[in-house]
Amino acid sequence: MADIEQVRVALAEAAEQSNATAYQIRAAVESTEQVLVRLRMAATGTGGPISVLSCP
Repeated sequence: MADIEQVRVALAEAAEQSNATAYQIRAAVESTEQVLVRLRMAATGTGGPISVLSCP
């Protein structure tokens, strides 16, 4: 059975991994938003419809 220190270390590691994962998700969302902005700009420049990429 794990002692208190082992549980504390495991929780700290889990929290660190969770923070890293959250950072990666935020970076992916930001990157996706940048791509959508560029696609909207390209569609505006060409006069083509791109309404399916519009966010509410």
